[in-house]
Amino acid sequence: MPLLFPVHDQFQPVGGVSNYITGAGGSFANQGGGFGDFRNPTLIPDVDQPVVNLAGNVLALQQAGSGFWAPSILVPLQSPDEFLTTFPRVAATQTVTVGGTATAGNVVTVTFVNPIFVALGNGSSSRTVSVTVGASPTTATVAEQLANAVETDAIVGLAIYPTVGGAAGAVVTLNWPGPVGNLTTLTQTSTGATTLTLGGASMSGGSGPVMAFGNFWASIGNNVTAMQQLGTVVGSGQAQAFFYGHPYNLSVDAVTNLVNSSAPIV
Repeated sequence: MPLLFPVHDQFQPVGGVSNYITGAGGSFANQGGGFGDFRNPTLIPDVDQPVVNLAGNVLALQQAGSGFWAPSILVPLQSPDEFLTTFPRVAATQTVTVGGTATAGNVVTVTFVNPIFVALGNGSSSRTVSVTVGASPTTATVAEQLANAVETDAIVGLAIYPTVGGAAGAVVTLNWPGPVGNLTTLTQTSTGATTLTLGGASMSGGSGPVMAFGNFWASIGNNVTAMQQLGTVVGSGQAQAFFYGHPYNLSVDAVTNLVNSSAPIV
């Protein structure tokens, strides 16, 4: 269940396009005609919290002539699940096909490179998953071994889920929900008669919101297309607050910049 916060900590209506918390009289600064949460994310525990539902009835009164929305008005709430129903995440994918003659003792590896692995606790942006082929193997059993190794890996398994199918059951499809996976490159190695063939050098096709798995600030410029506070557009050079467990729709450039900075998003 999401945490509930005191009234003064709830999301408040704001309007216009300007900077974060400025202005007089207790009004929030303008921020794209949407809704903002102006708490410092670095001072909030990494837990879920309510989000704004602009599809509901917004009972906000604009202060006459000020360009600001009255900050004491609350609005209906929407859960991250509801947000993701409206804005679903499509997985970035790539295939790994096991071929050749499956031979016990051969070693097959897939190396994944994505800066997000650092945020997930890896020592670098590169993570290798390795499998030693078991007894009495077939290409299908090797594919199952590889899929299981990916799924149970302490880092890769946090972001990617594999499925097995294709010809002779020897094709592993790697799936990373959302656009972050599009920035993952892949290489493979194999020993002996067992072979691996990648469908491509990178994952692709991911779209939809990113998910924050930590609370943080990020300067993402004018790259926000639809924040969790639906409709908010952040002006150039501004810092944006991200909160644990919340989805955010970002531009390709914004996702790329956050990934390359090893920000805690998947």
